[in-house]
Amino acid sequence: MNVGFKYDVDVYVFVEGRNPDTLTVFNKLTGFERVVKDKDDPLVFDCENGELTLKSLESLVKWSEENPAQECYVQLFGPGIPFVTIFFTNDGNTIVGISEDGITAMDAAKKMLSLAENVGAKYGYVGSNEAPPGNKTEFITRMSGYTFALYRRDMLDD
Repeated sequence: MNVGFKYDVDVYVFVEGRNPDTLTVFNKLTGFERVVKDKDDPLVFDCENGELTLKSLESLVKWSEENPAQECYVQLFGPGIPFVTIFFTNDGNTIVGISEDGITAMDAAKKMLSLAENVGAKYGYVGSNEAPPGNKTEFITRMSGYTFALYRRDMLDD
């Protein structure tokens, strides 16, 4: 990536486990719950072994706690919020992401660092036009191929 040009980017960070605080903080950063509340009908997402009916932040948190290892991909977008992704991985972890159009590589890297710090993520990367990987191993493998990748050494296991 050339730092001066503008790109359409996906910023993804990987969070160990399924912590309700991660979703609460991510909602505060992005305002995604407004999209859910503005709909007349609940949003329904097809998941690995059934459906997730999303009516509120609380329903998302409850589903993630009741289905600790089920994979589910939630994308939300609407007026006044960035395109956001919440991906519950098949190994019981969480990936959150923000997609933006026309952003410089440096601004995308700053966004990744800020997002990681706010949600307590160990790993992250800036990519473009692709869904996040399905689990921790795939996430680390994929991020190793990107220029803007994050390994938070202060959070890594010995």
